Amino acid sequence: MTEFRLPPHPSQVIDRSRPFTFSYNGKDFHAYHGDTVASALYASGTRVFSRSFKYHRPRGLLCAVGRCPNCLMQVDGAPNVRACTEGVCEGTQVRHQNAWPSLEHDALSNLERFDRLMPVGFYYKTLIKPKFMWRLAEPIIRRIAGLGKVDPRHIPDSEYEHLNLYTDVAVVGGGPAGCRAAIAAAGQGVRVVLIDDQPALGGHLRAETLDPGAPEELSGLVSYEIAERL
Repeated sequence: MTEFRLPPHPSQVIDRSRPFTFSYNGKDFHAYHGDTVASALYASGTRVFSRSFKYHRPRGLLCAVGRCPNCLMQVDGAPNVRACTEGVCEGTQVRHQNAWPSLEHDALSNLERFDRLMPVGFYYKTLIKPKFMWRLAEPIIRRIAGLGKVDPRHIPDSEYEHLNLYTDVAVVGGGPAGCRAAIAAAGQGVRVVLIDDQPALGGHLRAETLDPGAPEELSGLVSYEIAERL
């Protein structure tokens, strides 16, 4: 299988010495330790990751940081998982959503041909008179609405929990500014909590190989090395 990957570089978190396979729509795909579901699929040539909600237009990998709905997939029985931030491991079961019979050939993509008949909120304004029309249309609309399917037999590997923290200083954002702010505050002897939604700290520095002109104590290091040091 042809792979589309950047050349190896020290800034990458992917360990190419630890390959494994996972399942996507019933077929085996290759991945490496450190891959997300999306990075492994993209490297294997996958370009369509989902279909849009209304017209079922094809959607590809876009933000790669969990900020858009373009890569929502069914992962190990859980629906609407953002594949670009979900780590993949040996045996992970991944399936596409919101398309039939496949992402590449979705029957409901033909709805786009009738876009003039389906303005925003059309389902609230049409098929309401006579009343029996809505009773006929509602089951169909409900069946094609939504994205993933909830499996009532699925038992998640972990439970969602909450944690109450008390701190003197809370820093939101684990980029270079947030890391330095947290270090500076901790240096004053106060309690500090640094909050970030990514699996590692450093923000944009993690993906850069430039010399950002760092302060003296970090001079000589390139961006990803500064992220590790911070």
